Amino acid sequence: MQSGCNSCDHLVSNVSEKSPNITKLLLVGSGGVGKTSLASRLVDSTYTESTMTVGLDISTCELEDEIDGSRFKVVTFDLGGQDRFRSFQEEFSVGSKVCLVTIDLARYSSLVEIEEWINFIDHVPKKGRILVANKSDLDAEISDSEIAEISKRYNMPWLKVSSKTGENIDELERWIVQAIKSKNEYSHDKSKILTSSRD
Repeated sequence: MQSGCNSCDHLVSNVSEKSPNITKLLLVGSGGVGKTSLASRLVDSTYTESTMTVGLDISTCELEDEIDGSRFKVVTFDLGGQDRFRSFQEEFSVGSKVCLVTIDLARYSSLVEIEEWINFIDHVPKKGRILVANKSDLDAEISDSEIAEISKRYNMPWLKVSSKTGENIDELERWIVQAIKSKNEYSHDKSKILTSSRD
């Protein structure tokens, strides 16, 4: 759903703190890091070769807790990386409880630009944020140590994934579910792949 759709305002109005069974999830990061493909993986478990999002794309999915079978409705807000839409995007990001700060492992500049996005999501609870290093199927320009340094600086766990191959997408979904269930109090012992800056 593109930001120009008339139904956007209606959808956003229903995703608020007054809707405890619905979680608003942001995907942020520089243009071209693979946020839309990542959202596609979360929504319908498929990989989509997508064009760059212009402004905003909204979709919904349900995630299930593998332990107790409980299900959670998630509305994903995929924010385009273009600066000119930033003030417009701020309005749609209000009330978000979970945020995937996404970088492109094959493009070092996406790591350099991350501070801008950290400032943008200042309203999102810190324990509801995770650094997602996408495109692990490609030759990396960013090392694990560099990711760990950024993770420590901004006090976020991090995870390498591939929207294309599906690598670690299940693990990311588990993190999202635990963040929702515990009101963003994520228990790190539920995942050995996630690396926390607090370790």
